[in-house]
Order: sequence, then structure tokens, then C-alpha cells
Amino acid sequence: MIVSYNNQDYYRKQVDVARLFRVSEGTITNWIKRGKENKNLLQLSQINNRFYILKTEHNFAELTKLSIEAEDFQNVEYKQVYADPKLYSILTDEQLLALTNSVIINSSIPLKYVYMGDGAKNWDEFYNTIYHTNDKEIKKYGLDADEYLFEKTFSFLERYMEDFDIINIIDIGPGNSRALFDEVENLIDRKKLGHYIAVDISDTMLEIAQKTFTKKFSSIYFKSFQLDFEINSLQNILFAAKDINNDKKILNIVTCLGATIGNVESQTKVLQNIKEGLFSEDLLVISNPLDDPSKRSFFATLGKPIGDKHALYISSLLGLNQDHYTKELIYNPENKHREYNLIMKQAIQIVLKDDRIINLSDGQKLNVWRNRQDTFEYIAQKMQDNNFNLQFIARHSMENKVIYVGSLV
Repeated sequence: MIVSYNNQDYYRKQVDVARLFRVSEGTITNWIKRGKENKNLLQLSQINNRFYILKTEHNFAELTKLSIEAEDFQNVEYKQVYADPKLYSILTDEQLLALTNSVIINSSIPLKYVYMGDGAKNWDEFYNTIYHTNDKEIKKYGLDADEYLFEKTFSFLERYMEDFDIINIIDIGPGNSRALFDEVENLIDRKKLGHYIAVDISDTMLEIAQKTFTKKFSSIYFKSFQLDFEINSLQNILFAAKDINNDKKILNIVTCLGATIGNVESQTKVLQNIKEGLFSEDLLVISNPLDDPSKRSFFATLGKPIGDKHALYISSLLGLNQDHYTKELIYNPENKHREYNLIMKQAIQIVLKDDRIINLSDGQKLNVWRNRQDTFEYIAQKMQDNNFNLQFIARHSMENKVIYVGSLV
């Protein structure tokens, strides 16, 4: 629970609490998180946007109780599994730490990591398999829907682009770049394309995008930047694309297609990272599944081999396999996400390099995929809250997807 500070003393460092009660710092972080959610009885105080455990008799008793429960948890007999060494080759030490903390604290694998290394190849195979399938149910996944939706924006974009000499497309989370082929071709025909710029956390995904793009178009149009856009600003990339030494009028169109914006941990953070590099004339184009109560539980590919090879890539590198869990595909009304969770059938201890471990309890849920589906009202409010004007919006005529275009207020 959150209480007022009132000059009460508090634990300045989590490591001090961890040593006092003989648990890990990760455990203390998790206790604080659960205290904020009223899932334990800890009294917390918020100071400068951080939460601290107050030094009270009440908290000492609660911490003692929690530490005893943690000790009982530690006495559980675990099934040990070992992380695949490939994990250390595709993630930096910083990313590995972020992954470990996310699993321990949030019981979640950040979806962005499934596109690293061979995960990017899995996704490309996944895309191409669905793109050419004749299975009507799988086809409903609609990976070609972005091409259709972007085509629906042509009339708006063509009018808007008339006043500009050079158009750059900055594609965030580009996949294999195929979704924007029609628009790229249109701009080349008009002699207006400056660059197609792909931005992604995965160097392998960028290599696939470049190979696919340059097979159809000249390589002189293609540029790429490896960047985690969930964390880092795109300001330098977008400013450089403006080419201030060029006397022609340049327009940046930033695209975030597919389910990318719905998959991220914080849509607000991504929008802010984009906004920092936009000029008043630039455009942001986003596509995402549109909320439909009748289709919230529809999962065309997840839970099946065609989708699981992609979605379960990181969990498999952590040493988890189908003997360790059951699968859960649900709509979570609390966060308005469709979720793919793995429910542990036994207590699992994941052993990482440097003797780091991740403990998963029997029955614990581990989230491996999530996507937020928005209503028209939420989209409008989200854009307004992040200082964007909503310029255009269109819905797919057959698929449950929407595309919208915004500019800075």
C-alpha cells in the first residue's frame, strides 16, 4: 500500500533490505511491485517517482513473513534447465539482464527479443508461409493487410506529398520490408523517393529487410539503423534524413506497421521517441488490430507449429520446452491485451551463465506474446495525449485491422 512519507525513515537501498532478510535484490523489487498492486501488506512511500519501503514495525513483520515464504519457495524441488549458448550470442549483456529482470519481476519475455538472431529468420519464414498459404483460417492473420491498408492511404498521402520534392520512408520494425513495396515503387516512379530507412533492434532482421528490398529495388535507396526504439530516441536518425544542406523540401514519413505498436511495453514511450525527431510537416503512419469483442479470443497461428516456432524462440533458448508447460491463449480484460502464456507444470530453475538463475514456480504464468487491440476512441485519445493530430484513419474492409496517420500538434 502507498502511504504518505511524513518524514518517516525508509530503506534507501534495496540491497540493504535484501541482505537483512537474506533474499535477492530481484525479490525485493518484486515485493515492492506487488506492494504497489496491494498484493502484499508492505507500506511504501513514493519519493521522486521511486518507491521505497518504510522502516516501520509493520513492515519489519511483513518483510519477515515474506522472507519466510521466500525461504519455503527456495526449498521447492526444481527441474533444472540450462540456457542455450546461442542466447548469449544474440543478446548483449545489457539485453540479457533486461530479459532476466523481466522474467523474474514481470513474468514476461519482451517480445522484441524474438526477432534477434535466428528469430528473425523464423519470422521471415513465418511471414512467407502465411503470405502464400491457402488455409483460410491462417490467412485471416492478414500479414498482407498492411499492404492493403497502406494502399487505402494513397489518396490522402498523394495530396499531402504534392508540396514536397523528396520523400523519405522511415520504417520502424520493418520485418522484410515487403509491406511498403507499392508505396516505394510509387515514389520511385514519381522521382520523389529519397531513402527507405529501416530501423530495428535486430541486425539479422535488417539484413533480411535489405536483401528483400534490394532484390526488387536499387540498393541506393536503402539505409538501415540498428536501434531499440522502445528505449532510444529516433531524433538523430530523423534529423539526418532531413539533410539540412539540401535546398529541396523534404518530408519524412515514419511508418510503424503490423502489430508493432500493439506489441511494445509502452506505446507512449515509443510515440515520444518518434516525436522527438519529427518536424511539424512530417507524418506518422501506424497500423494495428482493431478491437472487436467477438474476435478477442481468435488466434489464427499462435499455439500451432506455424506460429510457435517464432513466438517461442526465446523461451526455447532459455531451455523451456513443451514438457515443462501448458499453453494458454486468452484475452486479458485488465490490460486489454491478447496474451500467449506458458503455465509451468512443475517448478523450473533456468541456469544462465555466471551461475545466474531464474526460478519459475509450479503453476506460474510466463507471458511470451501480447498485443493490444485498440478502439477508434482509444486511438484518438492516445494520439491527442501524445500531442499528435489525427489526420486520417481507415479500417480494412475484411480484416480486423486499422491504419491511422498523425502529425505533430
